[in-house]
Amino acid sequence: MAIWLLWKRRNQMVFRNQGLNPHLAKEIIQRAFEYAFCAAPTKVPMRRVVTHVRWSKPNAGWMKLNTDGSSLGNPGLARGGGLIRNEEGRRVAGFARKIGITSSFLAGLWALRDGLSLCVSRGFAAVEVELDAKSIVDAISNPEYSNILASSLMDDCRHMVKQVPRIQFKHCFREANRCADALARMGGFLDVDFTVFESLAVEVELDAKSIVDAISNPEYSNILASSLMDDCRHMVKQVPRIQFKHCFREANRCADALARMGGFLDVDFTVFESPPVDISSFLDFDCNGLFLSRLCPATLFSA
Repeated sequence: MAIWLLWKRRNQMVFRNQGLNPHLAKEIIQRAFEYAFCAAPTKVPMRRVVTHVRWSKPNAGWMKLNTDGSSLGNPGLARGGGLIRNEEGRRVAGFARKIGITSSFLAGLWALRDGLSLCVSRGFAAVEVELDAKSIVDAISNPEYSNILASSLMDDCRHMVKQVPRIQFKHCFREANRCADALARMGGFLDVDFTVFESLAVEVELDAKSIVDAISNPEYSNILASSLMDDCRHMVKQVPRIQFKHCFREANRCADALARMGGFLDVDFTVFESPPVDISSFLDFDCNGLFLSRLCPATLFSA
């Protein structure tokens, strides 16, 4: 089309002494669009239907890993995150990462790498991986896929995939991946590059009201307690949802018994993976919802 119009204008200049056409380029573009519109096959409108979308539990004996990564711009400031849940749908661990400037595709790969690393480190034997980024699902499922910008991340992911005895990848809709999306968003606000949330929401209860007031007051200062207070506040920032509450001493007997045991340890610090016998009666008392009576000022409970 363009060559024909150029040839036609050239003949008009040579044989009819016509001048230059200042709108020739525009005319060529208009004719090209007209030809493309007429010659293109007719597009059949895509039929869309409403479908119900939800997150589903993995099969018995399996873990499910959901990950997500995004960037504010492409490339732009990126973040990633995800979580692992068991066959009952209970969360096992969550994670978030502040990535820096990169594309949304690479941000998604970062999140997948972090999630796979957690699965490998915890020795999970069967993992179902679910992402709402189909491009990543297709890439990781295709052994022939190559991308020079993503090669190191892709190699890491493939290496860890081989360390999980049974693993499968699935694409899901964004609406079924909202937990991972929320954790990825948190990554943009982290004070560190990467963090793992063993528990995504924590309620802290103490019978020392002075400590509850101190930790809840950002203006509180105490030179003797400054290092401990700074450590506590730093760790508080790493828990997405946390709240502090004061309780009466009678409702804190398990912690009180463990504190008493600390005075008789042969080491400075220990973690009990299972509860010591000395607190089993207190645990049963709490789990059964039993209560103790306490004489309190009437003003505490006035309407």
